[in-house]
Amino acid sequence: MKKILAAFAAFLFTLTVVAQNDSAFFIRERYIATYRDIAIDKMREYKIPASITLAQGVLESGAGRSDLARYANNHFGIKCHKGWEGDYFIKDDDAKGECFRKYGKADESFRDHSLFLTSRAHYAPLFRLDISDYKAWAYGLKAAGYATNPNYPQLLLKIIEEHKLYVYDSIGLNLKPVFDTIPHTLVSAVPAERAEPEHAGVELQRYSNGPSDRQVFLLNGVKCIVAQQGDTYIALSVDFRLKLDEIYHFNDLTEGAMLKPGDVVYIQRKAKNAQRDFHIVGPGETLQAISQLYGIRLSMLERRNSLSNNEKLVPGSKIRLNSKRD
Repeated sequence: MKKILAAFAAFLFTLTVVAQNDSAFFIRERYIATYRDIAIDKMREYKIPASITLAQGVLESGAGRSDLARYANNHFGIKCHKGWEGDYFIKDDDAKGECFRKYGKADESFRDHSLFLTSRAHYAPLFRLDISDYKAWAYGLKAAGYATNPNYPQLLLKIIEEHKLYVYDSIGLNLKPVFDTIPHTLVSAVPAERAEPEHAGVELQRYSNGPSDRQVFLLNGVKCIVAQQGDTYIALSVDFRLKLDEIYHFNDLTEGAMLKPGDVVYIQRKAKNAQRDFHIVGPGETLQAISQLYGIRLSMLERRNSLSNNEKLVPGSKIRLNSKRD
């Protein structure tokens, strides 16, 4: 019995560790989705790789969860130093009660990080490196004295490679990424064989071409795309410059949802009403699937039918799509 309990405890511990690791990954992804555009802009202006800026932000701020990031908008741990005349935040660090710079907005911290590197002579060797060589920059920062942690370069590289941040360097340089070197999760921007999408709800109307000549459709007046082989929600958020949370919200999904080829993905909020009044439930259908089928918000279906998405629907039953009261 003790062996069984011990084995079960070990199993639960393993599940907890996996869940924590997954949660940490998505926290970092949200941070990256929030600040990637700023990092790309700063790369173009100050010639610092976006991948390095983002990785440093993730590492130094705990993906936006540190006290400095939350209360001082300081994402890079930059201390006051001589000559700083702005607001400040006192925090224990290497010594007790150290002075850190405080910013009004996060993008001010990103700009100051760029100025910090470009204005100090001991960081000058960094700017003789290839801007696309994020590995050399990671080791160069340590050599220039940016951090005292002997593993600082390896920590940055782990973040860059785990989250494919080098893709943003290509974007910052206005280059088309070499997709045969980019992992599976980011191949969505590669022009793929385009089959006509099949959709049983309402007609998909061609609207325009999106990033990388990606076809955008209108379904119930709402902009959407049809998922291709290799697409992920993270990659689509990059392509269409949306936050990952926005993609989830527009499609009534929870964090970590999986994407299949042929799925309709909305890139703006769905409508309140559909183009027909009722839907007859098919085997295995959910309210969320029906909401995707007609481009209508899940909350509208839940309200009109006095149902929740986690309730099992009865095949052959009728789901009200529209209501004159709304």
